[in-house]
Amino acid sequence: MSEAKGMIIKMKLVDKMLLMIFIIIIMALSILFIGLGFNLIDPYKFIKIFQLQGQNYVYSVSGILLIIACIIFIMSELNKKSDSVASIILTSNYGNISVSFNTIANLVEKKARTHDGINTQKIYVSKVNEKISISIDVTVSSDVNIPEVAEKLQKDVKSYIENTTAAYIDSVKVNVVNLSSTLKMRVE
Repeated sequence: MSEAKGMIIKMKLVDKMLLMIFIIIIMALSILFIGLGFNLIDPYKFIKIFQLQGQNYVYSVSGILLIIACIIFIMSELNKKSDSVASIILTSNYGNISVSFNTIANLVEKKARTHDGINTQKIYVSKVNEKISISIDVTVSSDVNIPEVAEKLQKDVKSYIENTTAAYIDSVKVNVVNLSSTLKMRVE
């Protein structure tokens, strides 16, 4: 997993470097066109630069590098759009269903609110190797049995999310980050 993460970081670095080179070339061409447009650069002298013999390979290589840079940026943009929202993909008889991690976190929040003596602070949803993990930071009332309440929350959240989204939940981690004497038990 760390090799893949390192490869992604390297690709992002290469993309940024190519983007910087591409921007510099485009800026230079823009300045050239501005200079030609306002007669700051003599077009005949400029054309003579391109007529030098033996320099044709430089122009060809430059053109090829620009085309390669453009292709890399197009591919990079296509990949970014598909990864823009963290989600899980579920397959049904009619096609794919995408459920965002935000949706799962909101469902977890909804289910956690039904538990007495628990107040959610933060909810994290992640996917590692096609397995979904949920981590919930909670504040609990000081008069509850923490292991019992946390285990019930884990079971209820796992069952609720699996039944609601049809996604397999690998683990539900409950982190008790604080105690509160002000949390009141719900009256039903």
